[in-house]
Amino acid sequence: MARYCTIPALFGLRRWFEARFKGGCKTHDIDYVDRIITRLEADLKMKRYIENKGYPILARLIYSLFLRPFGWLYYYDVIK
Repeated sequence: MARYCTIPALFGLRRWFEARFKGGCKTHDIDYVDRIITRLEADLKMKRYIENKGYPILARLIYSLFLRPFGWLYYYDVIK
C-alpha cells in the first residue's frame, strides 16, 4: 500500500492521519511533483482539504508547523 502522508508512526498518529487525509496527501504529493501550481498554492490546498474534513485547528497547525517550514525540502527534492 502506498503511503502519501509524511507523518511519524508514533502512537498510531500515522494511521489516524492517513485514515482521514490520505486523499489530500496524495493530491499534495502530486502537486509537488507536477509543479503545475506553486508550492504555496499546493500547501493552501492541503490546508483547505483538512479544514473541509472538519479539522480547522489541525489544518492551521499542519500548515504553519510542517507544510510551510519543511515542505520546501520535498518540493525541491532535498528529501525524496
